[in-house]
Amino acid sequence: MHTACVRDPIAEDGSLLIKVAGYEIEETLSVNSVTIVCRGRRLTDQKRVILKALIDTHPTAERLARFKSGFEVLHKFEHPCIIKPVHWVAPGSSFPYPVMILDDFGGTELLAHLQRQNCQYLSIKTFFSIAMQLVGALSEIHQKHVIHRDLHPANIAFDPFSGRVQIFDFDMSSCLSREQPALDPPDRLEGRLHYLSPEQTGRMNRLLDYRCDFYSLGATFFHLLTGKPPFQADDALGLVYAHLAQRPPSVRETRPDIPEALARVIGKLLAKSAEDRYQSAQGLKADLERVESAFLAHQELQNFNPGAFDNSGKLLIPQKLYGREEQTHTLLRCFLKAAGRNPVLLVVSGNAGIGKSALVNELHKPIAEYNGLFCAGKFESLRKNIPYYGIQTALGAWFQWVFSRSEVQLSLIRAALLS
Repeated sequence: MHTACVRDPIAEDGSLLIKVAGYEIEETLSVNSVTIVCRGRRLTDQKRVILKALIDTHPTAERLARFKSGFEVLHKFEHPCIIKPVHWVAPGSSFPYPVMILDDFGGTELLAHLQRQNCQYLSIKTFFSIAMQLVGALSEIHQKHVIHRDLHPANIAFDPFSGRVQIFDFDMSSCLSREQPALDPPDRLEGRLHYLSPEQTGRMNRLLDYRCDFYSLGATFFHLLTGKPPFQADDALGLVYAHLAQRPPSVRETRPDIPEALARVIGKLLAKSAEDRYQSAQGLKADLERVESAFLAHQELQNFNPGAFDNSGKLLIPQKLYGREEQTHTLLRCFLKAAGRNPVLLVVSGNAGIGKSALVNELHKPIAEYNGLFCAGKFESLRKNIPYYGIQTALGAWFQWVFSRSEVQLSLIRAALLS
């Protein structure tokens, strides 16, 4: 096993000192407070590789496990458009940071390539070539029961000489068929917020499944064709609300030369509800092939209906509340009254498992619109010995949010409480 021999990857002058025994570092591709990505070669056979090191000074156990999982999950795939794992370097006494060694096919970040070419967006012909490869890779990912959860242009590498692309960075990926997204404050959500699906914000009262990747792919397609993500906002909360409630613009508003059928495909990918998006990569690929054939033949598809050949092959029950329209309306009415500075106490009662939490969670979406914060606590039967346990839990979430604010924001909150 190769061992690392680095004391500290960041020198006092800001230069990078990362070195891994058996490998020669040639250039640094990216660096942030958590990871550093370099390009190099293996000395034994001159194989070109990518080295990604976790350099967080005090990483949590969760972050370490996620970094290792992001490497191990790559062994599931055998696809030319998904980066391949080479070797894992465990942290040692001389180097407290783990390093994953990945295959280097010679590509660079797709957006970085566009910037070097002084281009804002791809040509339509090049887009189809890249889109087909990405859809094929996403099909492989989903067939292996993996959700990428962080698909965006910066996680796509492109080799302009071969025209080949690769998806990388699986640190946020999940092998669960469905999972409950965390309801974190907007500025603490995981992933690139411009490409996050509505359900990943934790404010849709819906479980997260593989179809969130289709939304992120749609936002990526939008960026590659227009030079910008589908939504822009002044802050994180504005982006969250846009993903939840605003209609995504058509790519034709920026580029009228884009075929109407392609605009409809991207619009379907960006549907707010997972049930309204594509349900399989095969259905998406079939539509893209039809649109590309018409484009190359200089024809316009008539009466094009995206998703006509889409079939997931799975039994997917829609995640909607049924028969609770009256109660939902009451909740929203009370919320709007409280948003107008008229406090309201609303009691929701019922037996365990009847769906009280699911009903109350329908407030997530309007709360985001009003720049609100949702705090919840339960009086659990197994914690009857803890006084006011439910109130403590709810207030604890609020305190966590408050103490993550800046000094200016804390002053405003303090003044509001005192007044």
